Amino acid sequence: MPSSNPHPRWAWSVPALLAVVLYAATWSAPFLYDDQVCVVENAQIRSAGNFFELWTSSFPPGRVMSGLYRPATAATFLFDHLRGGLSAGTFHATNVLLHAIAAALVARLLLVLGRSAREALLAGSFFALHAVHVEAVAWVVGRAEILAAIFVLWSAIAWFEFVRTRRTSTLVIAALAYFLGLASKENAAMLPFVLLGATWVLGVGPPAVPSEPETPRKEKRALAVAPTRPGLVALAPFLGALVVYAFLRVGALGSLTPVKGSLAFDGLEPGARLGSAFWCLLQDARLLVVPWPLRIDYARELVAGLGEPKALLGLAFSAALFAAALWAWRQSRWAALWLLWFSAFVLIVSNLVLLIGAVMAERFLYVPSVAACALFAALVERGLASARAPFRVGALVLGAALVVGNAAAALARIPDWCDEERFWRVFLAQDPKSEKAHQALGDLAWKRSQAGEAAHTEPALQFLRDGAALAADDPGHTTRDHVEIVLRLADRLRTLGRAEESLAWFEESLRALERDAHLSAFPIADVRVLHALALEAAGRTEDARAAYAAAAAKSPTPGVFVNLGLLEDRLGRPEDALAHLRRATELDPKFVLARVNLGTLLLDRGRADEALKELAIARQLDAGVWIPQLLARWCLERANKPHAPPAAAQALVLVERVSAFVGDGSVYALARGMLAEKAGDLVRATREYDAALAADPNLVPAREGRARIQAALGR
Repeated sequence: MPSSNPHPRWAWSVPALLAVVLYAATWSAPFLYDDQVCVVENAQIRSAGNFFELWTSSFPPGRVMSGLYRPATAATFLFDHLRGGLSAGTFHATNVLLHAIAAALVARLLLVLGRSAREALLAGSFFALHAVHVEAVAWVVGRAEILAAIFVLWSAIAWFEFVRTRRTSTLVIAALAYFLGLASKENAAMLPFVLLGATWVLGVGPPAVPSEPETPRKEKRALAVAPTRPGLVALAPFLGALVVYAFLRVGALGSLTPVKGSLAFDGLEPGARLGSAFWCLLQDARLLVVPWPLRIDYARELVAGLGEPKALLGLAFSAALFAAALWAWRQSRWAALWLLWFSAFVLIVSNLVLLIGAVMAERFLYVPSVAACALFAALVERGLASARAPFRVGALVLGAALVVGNAAAALARIPDWCDEERFWRVFLAQDPKSEKAHQALGDLAWKRSQAGEAAHTEPALQFLRDGAALAADDPGHTTRDHVEIVLRLADRLRTLGRAEESLAWFEESLRALERDAHLSAFPIADVRVLHALALEAAGRTEDARAAYAAAAAKSPTPGVFVNLGLLEDRLGRPEDALAHLRRATELDPKFVLARVNLGTLLLDRGRADEALKELAIARQLDAGVWIPQLLARWCLERANKPHAPPAAAQALVLVERVSAFVGDGSVYALARGMLAEKAGDLVRATREYDAALAADPNLVPAREGRARIQAALGR
């Protein structure tokens, strides 16, 4: 007899609980890797007012070439930021909660399709614990995979409810969930093909009425008792959702597909592309069955051509998968459904039909893994339902192995994602030729050295030198990561005063950028500016001026003209300096740094009206405290210069105007007191020093100035 409650809560709540318990440790994990760009540096997620901008921008904003459009994912980041700011724990807690929801939905889908509560529990639990999910759950940007899975599962559940009830509301929900899945990640696009195959080819659907528990002989018949299939027109809402998504995506990115130059298989011959894709397909299947060993990066999985042994193995697996699908279509429609699910959702991330930005990744298996978990659950359930004791024992052993093995592998893997240095050291151990890992470890050591731990300075530089040396293995192809490493090394050497070594590395980066066409998207103008700064640091000011001028001719960006203007000022050419700074504001009227430097330069020339106009525009563009702080330093520098009384009086007038513009404070009062003292107005100087001390009683220069005046007056 069927259960009185075919959808018991424990069937989906237990998997959700397992997911939360397994990943609780990730709540203390930091932001890692792409989290910096997509979350920490993403200004769009910092205000609820930006919600609609998320739907018209690339992900992250300003990176159109990446070909990523994920407004629903970005919206959840915005929500997390509203709740907890940039607290990494808030973002990680949301990932864990979403993973729990996904596990519950896996169980729910099986219940809707008429499977037993025990089988649904097994599938949801296998999904909750599967070790291949660690990357998606423990990495904040992995949320795109989880959200896509949630909406795909929700859409599939609503679809099969529509098949059973023909309620229009469930069809609308299915289409809406599909659209949100697309807006979470592009791989959700394959769902209609799965539903088409499941409903019209395989005849899989929810049973029309509760039926007795299935046996192996009855499985095919049981799946055929679904209600009459709806017409193909029922898929029209999915097509509509896809069209709306495509329209929004093209509006945000300019195209449907990623731009060439940002793809993992760029530069590979067709044979190498196919061979690599087939090999990665085999690796995907292997990770779903035996998720060990797990890696952070799979960029080294490329093969040279279709004749390579790895490529041939991948081809053989693909042929076997096709044969298994044909067998399942005849013998077990349930198995056929999940082979279709796996094939569809792996195909879109396999680089076989659509080139993407990664060779392969464990997080890409989040949606396809639903198929593996459902098939394992069906196998265990069949064994447990068998009348033969060996089959029942075998099913128990298999189920326990899947639970314990995956949980153990996940628990061993999670700590790698909870500590930034450990993450990159594991990355480097797995791939000693990784330029990314060398760069990241160099950055971490450099941060420590800048925080006062001087012992980390040389290790920071050595990581970058070792990373830069990797390009010697392939001198004909310079990667973007190599250029990034060289630039970091050059700039940090410049910061440390090692000018000549710094220049050598800058010149190497410029040669690479000018030589390799595939690096054309790299901001070479910024590199030329840094090179000119290094020339300045080496005392080669005329060479630096020529470098800035060449950069301005080749890449006339505002930053180039700002730096050229500042150099001209230091060389005693104020009119040229002002002209270059004005050119920078013409190129970008919202470039705050250009406005501020132009304003301070005009103040130096005594042109207060023009200066304050530029500074007012700068403060409208940026309300931060750095502009008042910079002007306070300017006032103090002005006050500290040796002035004859008339010049001091003129400088005092300028400082008064700046003080009135910014709003008074102790530093401005101090500067006015110093200038009044030099101008011979000791009464005014005393009053200003008193005002400075009233605002900051610990301001030593104001106390000393007041003491000097009292001594001069004989008090």
